[in-house]
Amino acid sequence: MKSVTLRIRRDGTVEAETHGMKGRECLPYIAELERLLDAEVIDSDYTGEFYEATDLGQEAASTHREELHGNQ
Repeated sequence: MKSVTLRIRRDGTVEAETHGMKGRECLPYIAELERLLDAEVIDSDYTGEFYEATDLGQEAASTHREELHGNQ
């Protein structure tokens, strides 16, 4: 299930963390939060889920190259 956890600090800054989204899938949600809050991201870190999709994509690209060129 996809979700976003928001933390609003006493100084008015907002912290958001996405859950259940792999790779770049989270980015449109963060952009929408910026729009809704009339805010701008000043710092960001990617969760482990972001890199899960990246690793799978790299593995698939490597496998595809091996299929095209043979396992040399």
